[in-house]
Amino acid sequence: WHVADASGLREAVEQQAQRLIEAGFDAEVHFDIDSISAARATTLAKITVEATSNMIKHSTPNGRTCISMQATNDSFVAEYSNPTRLREIRPTSGFGLVGIRERANLLKGTCTSELLDGRWLLRVTLPTGYEVRANTESPTSPR
Repeated sequence: WHVADASGLREAVEQQAQRLIEAGFDAEVHFDIDSISAARATTLAKITVEATSNMIKHSTPNGRTCISMQATNDSFVAEYSNPTRLREIRPTSGFGLVGIRERANLLKGTCTSELLDGRWLLRVTLPTGYEVRANTESPTSPR
């Protein structure tokens, strides 16, 4: 599965929001990325699929979920939040948070998760790559 740019990433995020809606959740999306490398877009798209699966498995039924992605000066930040319910923790068959962390680490990123006021928050941060340098460097002319 390959996502080439910000437009493809936005489409992948919207597809996952549709999965949440079809599963009975209220899905909110915030997307503010104009330029991103194919490697980072593909990684965030795959992480979004896994995060969405986790929301469907572990959220309070019919709750409000949110997928948010934004570019900062030096990173891309993706946040996934959903209401949680107290329940017995049991093993799952998916790639899960370990896989999400591994994907983020491959691009020198980070992954944190925490419970805040009854909502689960997963935050993935990937440093920008050549996208930013390409926009700030001017080409040199051959001599």
